[in-house]
Amino acid sequence: SRMAPNRPPLILHLSADAASSASLPASSSASVVVAAPAGLRGAVAEIQAVLAENQDTGGRASAPLDTKAQKLAWWERRMSLDGRMAEALSELDRSALGPWR
Repeated sequence: SRMAPNRPPLILHLSADAASSASLPASSSASVVVAAPAGLRGAVAEIQAVLAENQDTGGRASAPLDTKAQKLAWWERRMSLDGRMAEALSELDRSALGPWR
């Protein structure tokens, strides 16, 4: 889209619910509130879940990993989290940015 000279920009706000649109700051720009698609809400929920699980592992082992099997299990969990995050970010990209990519 193009900005028109001497006109305020159009701001598109993707809102997960109508209540959050009430908290938008008043500005001189035109704004449009669009309900977020289900894919966007699901992607955000998955990202939050992955971040919480990552926090549990702390990115490091909470206890020393003594055996090769323990180290392998820790790395498998880390790789699984990485894969889940990549999928969630791809879904977020498709859901939120879709036609504007």
